[in-house]
Amino acid sequence: MVFPIENCNYKIDYVNIGGSTPHTHTVTSEIIQTFDNDGSILIKGRLYKMQKNGLYFIHGLSTHFVLPDDINRYNHSIIALNTHETEKLCENLHIEKEYDKIFTQNGGTFCSLSPEMVIKTDTIFLEIYNTLNDSSEMKYARLASLFTELLQIGLKSMSDESNKDKISDIISYISDNALNKITIDDICKHSNLSKYHLCRIFKENIGVTIGEFIKSRRLSAAKQMLANTNMSITSIAYKCCFTDSSFFSKTFSKEFGITPTAFRAKYR
Repeated sequence: MVFPIENCNYKIDYVNIGGSTPHTHTVTSEIIQTFDNDGSILIKGRLYKMQKNGLYFIHGLSTHFVLPDDINRYNHSIIALNTHETEKLCENLHIEKEYDKIFTQNGGTFCSLSPEMVIKTDTIFLEIYNTLNDSSEMKYARLASLFTELLQIGLKSMSDESNKDKISDIISYISDNALNKITIDDICKHSNLSKYHLCRIFKENIGVTIGEFIKSRRLSAAKQMLANTNMSITSIAYKCCFTDSSFFSKTFSKEFGITPTAFRAKYR
């Protein structure tokens, strides 16, 4: 029987000379987990810095190479996939789109792993290594399951990276417009996200709601105005989009433990 995973070298410390020059594979693809390394990995024209906690999916037909700074100290695990059998597996499981997103569209994918995902990914590699050396009747099914787990890790990482880019853009937009009367609807329109998705990923990534973040930006601007201008507290309140000076003073005091008047006296 031909298996989707042909081979797994678990936690080896070297790279073959051929792997350090640009090359392709006609029948195999690769999944590599890197650990404490420095160097570069090329995947179809994209040069990635070798990460301490990196996971790389490489389609065999895309030109690639691995070039650690020290060729004799390349701490990694590597899986060799039978490309045809893997693609047939994905077709049978109806996950061709997921496979294309990870392997085909850009010739491969780089994923930066969190500490928790490093452990999970390493465990999967070890299970694959052990399964390949097993003669169980469930060998194919087990390898197929483990491969799809790695695919899901890659997809989640891609989604997380996309969300991080979105969040970075949203933060810049809010910072540029905090002193305007922006609403969540304005931010949804700017980011092309639904209100539910926007609020969810913002809270997950930043730890506070969008409303709390906007308020924080406005209060920070108010502190600068109190310390560096002669504007009245009422003017500062309106400038920072608070409905009145009383509400501004109450919010400021709750946030910083000091009234705007006391803050101005202390820092002027």
